[in-house]
Amino acid sequence: MGNTNKSRAGSNLESRPSEDAINFSDLDDIEYDQDAALQAREEEAQRRSSQTQGTPDSQPRRPSYYTMAKQGYNELVKAIIRPPRASYDVDALGPPSFKFAGQHFVRTDFPLNTLRGLTLQCSHWEPVMRVADQIPCVIYLHGNSSGRPEAVGCLSYLLSLGVSVFAFDFAGSGMSEGEHVSLGYYEREDLQCVINHLRATNVVTTVALWGRSMGAATALMHGDRDPSIACMVCDSAFSDLTTLAEEMVEKGREQGLWAPNLLVSVAIRMIAGSVKKMAKFNIKDISPISHAAQCFIPCLFVAGEDDNFILPSHSESIHKAYAGDKNIIIVDGDHNSPRPQFMFDSACIFLKACLQLTPENTTPVEIEEHMNLLMPPWYLPGREKGIGDFLRQAFVRGSMTPTKERPENTPPPPPQIDGTSEVLFSDMIEGLDMNKAGLGVSEGRQQNINENIVSMLGGKGGGKGGEKKKQGGGGKQKKEQQKDQQAEQDEAFFGDIDSNASLLTPPPRQQQQQQQQQQQQENITPPPVPAPLAAVGANVKGPAKPTISILPPAPPQETG
Repeated sequence: MGNTNKSRAGSNLESRPSEDAINFSDLDDIEYDQDAALQAREEEAQRRSSQTQGTPDSQPRRPSYYTMAKQGYNELVKAIIRPPRASYDVDALGPPSFKFAGQHFVRTDFPLNTLRGLTLQCSHWEPVMRVADQIPCVIYLHGNSSGRPEAVGCLSYLLSLGVSVFAFDFAGSGMSEGEHVSLGYYEREDLQCVINHLRATNVVTTVALWGRSMGAATALMHGDRDPSIACMVCDSAFSDLTTLAEEMVEKGREQGLWAPNLLVSVAIRMIAGSVKKMAKFNIKDISPISHAAQCFIPCLFVAGEDDNFILPSHSESIHKAYAGDKNIIIVDGDHNSPRPQFMFDSACIFLKACLQLTPENTTPVEIEEHMNLLMPPWYLPGREKGIGDFLRQAFVRGSMTPTKERPENTPPPPPQIDGTSEVLFSDMIEGLDMNKAGLGVSEGRQQNINENIVSMLGGKGGGKGGEKKKQGGGGKQKKEQQKDQQAEQDEAFFGDIDSNASLLTPPPRQQQQQQQQQQQQENITPPPVPAPLAAVGANVKGPAKPTISILPPAPPQETG
């Protein structure tokens, strides 16, 4: 009897899996723990501390593969449904009342309740002087781990068009209520709630969407069910969440990760099960590209050429499958870098044509040549209004406060910077840098996600594929070809549009080439370069081009 018990005990010891063995079937029972990463770091710190106090020859004990897999699993689930929440002060939105290019604007902050019972924190920037009570509106949709301050990056450009701008924190983001985010699945319901509110208050006419990253995916997943949207600008949208996860694994393989395809597919299915259990949505439903063929809203796609988090191929795939009027711009920079001025110029022309902005339905802001619209609007107060401007404002809004006219040939006054609007100034001279502003999926967060993928799938091998890929020799030639193709697309898309605004200014290098060719052919002095679209609203002297308006959802008409 004793021998039998000993043999059973010995067999049990032999059948027990080793500590380093990976059994992913056990992970089905893992409960999501938000403190798992913190506990793992504390254990690691304690272990290192104890080793430091021991003998010099003591070797650090390597964490088991099961511990690493569990930690990586929890962190990846957390990256999808509970990423770091953006923390900011209301001062990051600027002063509630300010002057921009000689006109007064106000910002109204208010909460908005959704059908899910959550409260969204919203902000609405509007001009005080307007030709009508209802004007077009652009709704800005922020990215993952971000919030309303992200809209400040394009606020000057949008307000210069004479439209209002609406921004809000998605549920689970920023200052809004909510425990989880869904990368577009429930965010489109938040967007629908905002659109319903704006139309119920009778303060807007046409509505456009401008989204970045998660916000761009939200716009695409909403567009096919709301054809009344005038147009969309989608910056760095991902085509499919599952595809994005597989690309991250492939990136780990290039850096030496060894993981068979079967293991990757099992891990993705497990993560999908945990997400569905806790946040009540299926990650397979997060697929903006599956909505592209049913969406006919004019759309301008934007992607960063050096974006290693959401590759430009995502925007290119959606652009290829998109059914409506479309164009795509590939810009220099990565996922979080500031967007160049010519991208905003192109977007302004696109919005002006699609929203049908005219002097009858909006009051464009007169931009002075020295103004840098990459800066927040409250840093660009502009000149004082003359008596004619005052009389018009008094007629429209009943204002009786006179303003002093500035003498001619007098330099504009310096920006009046107060203590409430210094938050993003240093980051806005060359555009909004998401990393410096503390918004979005930072570079450190991207690296952390990659490390968690490696931890979950069993560590790295000895490959050096990533180094070989970096040594490729055809990168510069490929960039030149892409920029040439982009110039042709811009000319084909914007060439026939004239909304009584400044014409699109091409990139400086292309513009110089065109001037040199014209000078060689005609042997004349090239004309002066028109001011960039920072002067939106100013009339350009010269022969007028025929106006072509893009009306959603009708497709463009081909000319013979």
